[in-house]
Amino acid sequence: MSGRWVALVPVGILLALGVMTFWLANLVQSTDARSDPKLRHDPDAIIEHFTAQMLSPEGRVQYVLKAASMRHYPDDDSSELIDVTFIAQQPGKPDFRATAPRGQLLNGNDRIVLEGGVYVQSAAAPNRAATVLTTPRLTVLPQENLVRSTDGVVVTSNQGTIRAAKFEMHSKTREVTFHRGTATLNRAVEPERSR
Repeated sequence: MSGRWVALVPVGILLALGVMTFWLANLVQSTDARSDPKLRHDPDAIIEHFTAQMLSPEGRVQYVLKAASMRHYPDDDSSELIDVTFIAQQPGKPDFRATAPRGQLLNGNDRIVLEGGVYVQSAAAPNRAATVLTTPRLTVLPQENLVRSTDGVVVTSNQGTIRAAKFEMHSKTREVTFHRGTATLNRAVEPERSR
């Protein structure tokens, strides 16, 4: 009986070595994954007072993106923005200005997402008061000249209020489309008549 145990000792040692080798290989691979910056979601660049501009083919500024802070992540080529302002400029038209507490640059900077309570205000004109749009999240597609929200919007002006489930605006033509919306118009205030 003791001879049989002696014959099994080398097999047991080989089995233990195999298990330890497998365990060490997994330990080393998981450590390599943690140390490779491309496999982690760590920023490779942090920029304070970030400003970027997109120019038209004629060299005019079309869009300006500003943030108090920008962090770029190489694993998915995304950027996180803090205290964001997006401005669309079109000759002869008032600026389209959107602000939000935070945002993201996605798809190689082809998509800008503003979130956390987006506030958009159009500039007032001589015959028209400013219009304010609020939404929880706004997506900007600069290459397509589109601004949209599918998270509900509220538009307020001195004429009334529009509430809609979705909103889309072409930033060059300033054409706006609302989906599944309702409008409440303010009644015109009649001047007092003298007695």
